Amino acid sequence: YAYLDKLNPTASEVVYSFPLGLNGNHDAYNSLGKGIAVDSSGTAYVVGATNSDFPTVNALQPVFGGGEYDGFVSKVFYAITTTQLTSSRNPSISGQWVTFTATVSSPSGGTPTGIVSFYQGSDPSQGVKKKLLIGGVARWGTKTLSVGTDVVTARYGLSRDLLGDSNFSGSTSAPLSQVVLPATAISLSSS
Repeated sequence: YAYLDKLNPTASEVVYSFPLGLNGNHDAYNSLGKGIAVDSSGTAYVVGATNSDFPTVNALQPVFGGGEYDGFVSKVFYAITTTQLTSSRNPSISGQWVTFTATVSSPSGGTPTGIVSFYQGSDPSQGVKKKLLIGGVARWGTKTLSVGTDVVTARYGLSRDLLGDSNFSGSTSAPLSQVVLPATAISLSSS
């Protein structure tokens, strides 16, 4: 099987990525993509050949017909999503619990499901916290932020390792600058 990947217009981020030719049990089919076209609305059409029961919806021929290969045409459409990221308190004080909330929504309607990954810092491979999206919302809490400004982002379904929803494209929140102030000590004295 092959992966179908869509990049944003600047090719700096994956919009969606999924294996073409997997069934619900994630078994690979011997399917070959031969061509792709994209219409003005962003819907992709993939043509190819398969020699197994390719996963279908409303197919003219829903099962492998025998012979060497059957041809297929797949229509691939994902509703656009946006990911908003908020902090329970900003600024916060060192050692204070802070909850980051990612809300994933789509102007097309419906509620995205899957996983949101929270990234802490400028290196996306560092500090990844994966959280389940429930009702379009995922949360991650911590009390171990360092004093200073920490950048946090949330990403929904943007690569093969970030599980999204088969009906929705991935999205990334704007970076959130979390300010963490030092804890101050209060001393009491009596005279």
